[in-house]
This record gives sequence, C-alpha cells and structure tokens, in this order.
Amino acid sequence: MPKGSLRLSTAYVFVPSIAYGVTGNLDVSLTALLPIADAGFVSANVKYAPIQGDGFALAIGAQAATVYGSGLNGGGIAGTLYGVGTLGSSERAVTLGAYGAYGGSIGGDATDGVNLGDGLAIVLGGEGQVSNSVKLYTENGFLVPLDRKDSNGNDGLNVAGLGGAGVRFFGDRLAADAFLPVYGFDGGAPSFFPIPFPLVSLSYTIR
Repeated sequence: MPKGSLRLSTAYVFVPSIAYGVTGNLDVSLTALLPIADAGFVSANVKYAPIQGDGFALAIGAQAATVYGSGLNGGGIAGTLYGVGTLGSSERAVTLGAYGAYGGSIGGDATDGVNLGDGLAIVLGGEGQVSNSVKLYTENGFLVPLDRKDSNGNDGLNVAGLGGAGVRFFGDRLAADAFLPVYGFDGGAPSFFPIPFPLVSLSYTIR
C-alpha cells in the first residue's frame, strides 16, 4: 500500500478489516469478527516488503489473534509468521507463500508461553486480468506437517490441501471478490466439491 493510504474491507459483512500504509513498504491492519452468539475474534497484522521490483516483490510479516466473549477466560493467542513472493506484473502474476503457525497462553498457569505449530502452510496463487475491471485468480493452500508420521504412526507425508478459483471486479477505489473453493484433500486423492456459496469480500480505498 502507498504511504498514507487507508483501506476498509469486509468478508461476508461481519468480518471487517482496516489497513494502513505506514510507508511505501510497510503495512499494518486490524481484522475482527463481529460478535456472534457472544463470541468473536480480533487479529492484528504487520507486513514489510524489503524487495519491490518491476517484476518481483518479496514480503514478510506476522499476524496475531485472540478470541473474546462472555463465556471465555481469554489469555490465548495464536497467529502466523510468513513470507510471500510475487512474480509478474499487476496484470498477470504468480504468488508463492509459506506460513508457520504459533500459539499459546499469556499468564495464569503452567502452560504459559508461546509454542510453534507442527506444520507449515504453503500457498500458491495466480491471477490474470481479462479486462479493464475484471481479474480471474486461483488460490491453493497446502498444510505440510513437520512430523512426517501419518495418523497411524507410519512414516509418510500426510499433506492436507484446499484450493479454488475466483473473480475480482475492481475500479479506482472499490473492489469486489467472489471465491469458490472447488477441491480439498487430507492425505489422499483430491476430492472435488463445488460449493454454491462463494466467499464474498469487498474492499474500498478511502485515500
């Protein structure tokens, strides 16, 4: 995001987010799930792009989240540390990212501390502009366990995945996405399952 820019976005209306461009290569954002049945979550994200070239960009970042609600004790935290590289232009690009999870509690009992998760998420995506206001894109995620044992304790690589395709309509300030998951798998062959209710999100750049 350009320095000083401010963007509001939402997914399914009840997951709003606000992002701000601190510098030309540093963004911060805040996302929340509006309370549903007296519970929700809030997360903060910071992303830094040390490399921004004409045909390649590299970003690293960290995200932290916690849940809240009248029936929750609180104190839990979870999030990701990630790196993302994009090759291409604003019209056509391929993106590859790696995400590592962490979680834990903060204060109160013997489980205090933050621990790394036991898996690495790999994300592969691509996009292509088909008109002045429309892009087609695909996003695919794969969870690779660091422990190479399967559910039966045998050596193996029990990879799970989920992927799909979407369409983005965009203008100078407003953008709208509709993403449809189309396949998933958990250690076996992919299962194709078109879902009739796509993930819909909106984004508006205030400045």
